Amino acid sequence: MDAALRVRKFIEERELIRSGDIVLLGLSGGADSVCLLSMLSGLRERLSFSLHACHVQHGIRGEEAVRDLRFSREMAERFSVPFLWEQVDAPGYAGEKRIGIEEAARILRYRALREQLSALPGTGRRRIAVAHHRDDQAETVLHHLIRGSGLRGLRGMEAEREALIRPLLCISRAEILAELQKKGLPYIVDSSNEDIKYTRNHIRSLLTLLREDNARAAEHIAEAAELMGEADMLLREMAAAFTERHAVLHEGEELPAEVCRELRLPLPALRAQQPLLQRYILMEAVRRLDTPLQDWESVHFKALSALLGKAGGAHLDLPYQMSAEIRKKELLLRRNRETVSMKRRRKL
Repeated sequence: MDAALRVRKFIEERELIRSGDIVLLGLSGGADSVCLLSMLSGLRERLSFSLHACHVQHGIRGEEAVRDLRFSREMAERFSVPFLWEQVDAPGYAGEKRIGIEEAARILRYRALREQLSALPGTGRRRIAVAHHRDDQAETVLHHLIRGSGLRGLRGMEAEREALIRPLLCISRAEILAELQKKGLPYIVDSSNEDIKYTRNHIRSLLTLLREDNARAAEHIAEAAELMGEADMLLREMAAAFTERHAVLHEGEELPAEVCRELRLPLPALRAQQPLLQRYILMEAVRRLDTPLQDWESVHFKALSALLGKAGGAHLDLPYQMSAEIRKKELLLRRNRETVSMKRRRKL
């Protein structure tokens, strides 16, 4: 099947874009985003949505960045797509937050895209379209696997997550390049893609080695990620059903002054579940306490699972001023009031 047709079917079957949507495309000027620009431009009339393009400069690559901005603007004009751009300071943010330059650029890029999207006129559903493809999916899964990840990480990137959509996940990098060649569309090459100091490029080199053994390695990894995603969704649904049936949530004046919310789970029922499902139930319980999960790691849930086998009185301190305790035949999870103030400070 033709790549453009596969992308169209992928979008329609998953309702990534619907009639009346307002879509902002992240346009770097590279092959992937130019291909996405071409494909979405061709679908505007069929799907009846408005399309805008936004280029984000990260403050990293000097004259190359100026070239990228100019080229991206020209490509948007070529397809009669309204063009926006924004400058961010990824090196400064990386130093301030003590994180890698790649992570800083990613955070600021998506922040800029969200802000630009919210400022667009119109009342339709709002979407941010990015050009991740099947090879990117394979790289993401490998990165999570090497770093250490559970089932949720091995599902890779989702085709849709809140306002973010990835319409090209169904096709490969080779298919993107073939599509551009067929249409005679130019694109720019980011020199940092060849710099192995960037983690993503290390993973890309590994994927190249895997392809020497099996040319369809990326495709198979992406297919495995889709299966992982289905398994993850099933376990999340089972955990939600268990928590809905068994959990008792308390909040308000009956709690100690330092506690704003607590959740109790019956130990006999919890211990009767398979270990993997237990961990999903614990994740669901933490989520129901309105606690951010981004600073939780696998080690925290392993420690929480280990607590289930201990006697009454056993206690565990957890991220975000949370605590867990075994009380008779219950697991007691508490979120202290300090967590609320911590969340407020992080937003300032």
